[in-house]
Amino acid sequence: DAALQRALGDADDLTRHVAVTRLEALPPEARPALLVPRLSDRVRAVRMEAARLLLPSVMRLDAAARPAFDAAVAEYEAALRHDLSRPEARLNLGNLLLQRGDAAGAEASFKRALEADPRFVPARVNLADLYRGQGREDEADRLLRDGLRAVPTAAALREALGLSLVRQGRKPEAIAEFAAAERAAPGEARYAYLHALALHDAGRRDEAMRTLAAAARPAPDRDLLLTLAQWRSEGGDEAGAREALSAWYAVNPDDPALAALQPR
Repeated sequence: DAALQRALGDADDLTRHVAVTRLEALPPEARPALLVPRLSDRVRAVRMEAARLLLPSVMRLDAAARPAFDAAVAEYEAALRHDLSRPEARLNLGNLLLQRGDAAGAEASFKRALEADPRFVPARVNLADLYRGQGREDEADRLLRDGLRAVPTAAALREALGLSLVRQGRKPEAIAEFAAAERAAPGEARYAYLHALALHDAGRRDEAMRTLAAAARPAPDRDLLLTLAQWRSEGGDEAGAREALSAWYAVNPDDPALAALQPR
């Protein structure tokens, strides 16, 4: 928004740094326009944070931005390598190496992060995803189960294991993991949404809709309510569909999806 854009150009160094960190919530394709100017910021921490957030967007950078990006990434990598005693630094280094195509280096870095802290969930999830990308699904499965023995309430591990089980064709087990992820993080809509999608895919439509409705009741969410409206409409429950659409309309009446998903 306009306030955030002003903060990115603020004369105060801390204000600019905070504004850059807040852009992590944006999808990668929306970041370059806002972050490229900060690659040449006078403050090193701002430059490095901008570079980190632009890593997923590197293919979208134009040629003119690449020198500043490469210089800021080099600063970022040097800072990470300066102190690798923290698992967070190992995780970030692994992500950087993976972005550069160094899968072996990334794997080693994620493993070192887990050696430092076996309960560090982000490194375990990222390593499992690296294994998935290499077709090493059995290793990903074992890695995630080992993590759940150490941190049984980690919703991110439950989600990752559920997705692995889907890829293995073990859908009933996957649904159980998605349900466990939802229980572990009841306030996070993404886990309820994933659980509902898995139920729906398995033909358990009524359970899927109950899952969406229960999750959206305390905190209305766009994906939950629009999907619920669509499924209810498809099942002939027009009144229920309108109820779900109305709940989202009360939050964001200008959402263009409301018109597209009006029940028939």
